[in-house]
Amino acid sequence: MNNLNTCDNCETTIKNSNTIFYKDFYNSFYNVFKKTKINNHDLCRYIFSFLTYSNGHNVTHQLKKRLPMPNESDSEYDSDFDQDYYWFETKLFCTCCFQTGIILSLENQQRLPYLRRDIYYFLQETDIETAIIKYRKKYYQFFLNYRLPKQYNITYYRNKLPLKENNQYTITNK
Repeated sequence: MNNLNTCDNCETTIKNSNTIFYKDFYNSFYNVFKKTKINNHDLCRYIFSFLTYSNGHNVTHQLKKRLPMPNESDSEYDSDFDQDYYWFETKLFCTCCFQTGIILSLENQQRLPYLRRDIYYFLQETDIETAIIKYRKKYYQFFLNYRLPKQYNITYYRNKLPLKENNQYTITNK
């Protein structure tokens, strides 16, 4: 995880990414209140902050490295006896990159990312504006119908699909 509050995929700060990503959503939201007593950008931004993910999403995944045994020069060397080392790494993603990863996994695999290699679904699109054009309808569905976690764990035993309650989908962290 980086310390600069930037997305590990598109390398845009989370704040700038959200400004770009939520621009159309915010304008539509503000237009609803424009001709009412709530015609105030500060108040609308405050309300809107509860509907958005302003700090990004942390995705924790497992990595594996295989190290050969010391006697590799042996003529009877068998790779089945290599040492496997596992560790966890956490990456920070802006909402655009996080939702793109979820969308790609659901489209390609009909399930949420849960294998070690599935981290690469979050590491696809690097240009936010291109992704917004490409997935506009999907992002709108996510905005209206999905609750996303702040922390998402890629583990084999996690839920494979979003949970559905009252026409609202929830993607749990595990």
